[in-house]
Amino acid sequence: MEWLVHDLNPTGTLRTRQRQRLRSRAALLLLLLGFCFFCFPPLLHAQSSASKQKKNLTSARTHSVPRTRATVQRGKSAPRSKLTARTQTQIKSRRVAKASTKIKRHRGLSRSRAALALRAAAAAAARDATRRILIATNYDDTFPPTPYAPELAPFPVLLNDEPLVFRTNSAFVLPGETITLAVGKTKKNNAYILQSPFKTTTTGQHHWSWQAPREVGLYPVKILHTAWGATVQLNVFVMAPFTQIEDGELNGYQVGKYPAAPLHELEAYLLPRGFIEVTEENENTLITPHFRLRQFLCKQQSDYPKYLALDSRLLLVLETILKKVNEQGHHCPTLSVMSGYRTPHYNRAIGNVTSYSRHLWGDAADIFVDANPRDGEMDDLNSDGVIDFHDTEVLYDIVFELYEPRVQQFLTSGFVNAPILQQLGATGFADDQRLQRHMTGGLARYRESGGHGPFVHVDVRGIFTRWGR
Repeated sequence: MEWLVHDLNPTGTLRTRQRQRLRSRAALLLLLLGFCFFCFPPLLHAQSSASKQKKNLTSARTHSVPRTRATVQRGKSAPRSKLTARTQTQIKSRRVAKASTKIKRHRGLSRSRAALALRAAAAAAARDATRRILIATNYDDTFPPTPYAPELAPFPVLLNDEPLVFRTNSAFVLPGETITLAVGKTKKNNAYILQSPFKTTTTGQHHWSWQAPREVGLYPVKILHTAWGATVQLNVFVMAPFTQIEDGELNGYQVGKYPAAPLHELEAYLLPRGFIEVTEENENTLITPHFRLRQFLCKQQSDYPKYLALDSRLLLVLETILKKVNEQGHHCPTLSVMSGYRTPHYNRAIGNVTSYSRHLWGDAADIFVDANPRDGEMDDLNSDGVIDFHDTEVLYDIVFELYEPRVQQFLTSGFVNAPILQQLGATGFADDQRLQRHMTGGLARYRESGGHGPFVHVDVRGIFTRWGR
């Protein structure tokens, strides 16, 4: 009976047929899609590749070729042939410009590198030449290879009431100037003999006086203790007076012009009294136990005779510094003098703008320690394995302790505690003001450069000042 009822229901039969039709159509559509997918994949792949190439070409043209007035006019693109020709011309011109720019840059770099190399080579050559000159000036075979010794005077001697501290001393006087020489207080029955190249007058027991000769030159004087043979040497240099300079020259030696007025009206900047005449015969003369006359010559090129100004106080300072350096374990027979006296002519030639450099007055020296090895440059004083600006601290600190304007500190230094100077101080010949005047001046230190190594500047201008710390 159920099937009979179902057949009699027209609505249910209609819906069933519609569903069957939809199912058949969907299956047919799936079958066609599958047939197309499996039967025609090369065609689809070719179409997709072509579309991608077209898209890439379009983007490349967009980025490489700028839009110009020639390519776009009133919103319409120009003909393809004209666009291509003009674009190619622009590309070629840009390539040529880039290539020329690269060539210019390369040539500029090459030239700059070559210039730097030439400058470095010139600086190295100049530095080597400076080192050779400094070695030849400050050292030679005449320096004895014996260990350092202070070489203090074995007995007290006074030159114009100033103590002679060392066995070998120097005096710089003008022609006709009066010179007095005396032996200080000693034990009784001591006999001394004065050996002099000129006539002297005895003014008392162990007191002599004479006038300096009129002729410039070197005159050695010696005081001998007859009992035990000890001597004190005094090398007297009769100087050429400053007034003999004519048109900036002294006997053919180019000196230049000194400032007409002293700086701030200070006595230290008055014109030099005279100049020491240096010849090939006397340039190796010891002016103190550890320094020779030639070490303080100006570096300007000239024939002999040469001339220089030199202050005996500077020699006392340098000997004291040398003693301190050796006491600190740096075995050094002498200090290397990079620059001693400078003529105003040479001072301007090297580019020094000031006319009041203490080198012009002969009471300044640029020094460094050059003993191990002797290579014309500063030694590694601080033992850090590098020779640089820090090595100057050793010399700087030594001079600072001497120059600091406190007489009490100076009087407690090891040098002044020497028995001979204590004896002179007890007799009143070496008072506090005199010692302070001898050991006060300028102090500075300088870095290395292309032409030289680091060094320390010292002078005895009489006023404590420092710079370059």
